[in-house]
Amino acid sequence: MSEMCNGLLMKFLHFANNDVLDNDLDHNINLRKIREFHDLVVHKFKSVHVPKPNISVDESLIAFKGRLSWKQYIPQKRARFGIKLFQLCQSEKWLHLELLDIHGKMYCLPRKL
Repeated sequence: MSEMCNGLLMKFLHFANNDVLDNDLDHNINLRKIREFHDLVVHKFKSVHVPKPNISVDESLIAFKGRLSWKQYIPQKRARFGIKLFQLCQSEKWLHLELLDIHGKMYCLPRKL
């Protein structure tokens, strides 16, 4: 993808209206622009797939070296810089069921698990 095409995508692809964003203190302000989209996708996945009793919690670090206020540094991991996530997954097919994002010492719990 060319740099111009990528710039146009980043300019015009929005998941939230900046004019009507509410600044609720109980939601994470770092992810408020994609929270509604994430909730919609998780709701659709849950309506299609009913999880079996064998589920697991996976801790993962997504490699990211860009600018973020909540990027973490873990020297023991192969990708030392990144975004730390806890995922509730089905152990048989490894389907993503829910996401818990960590921001430093502040834990951002989802509205409903």
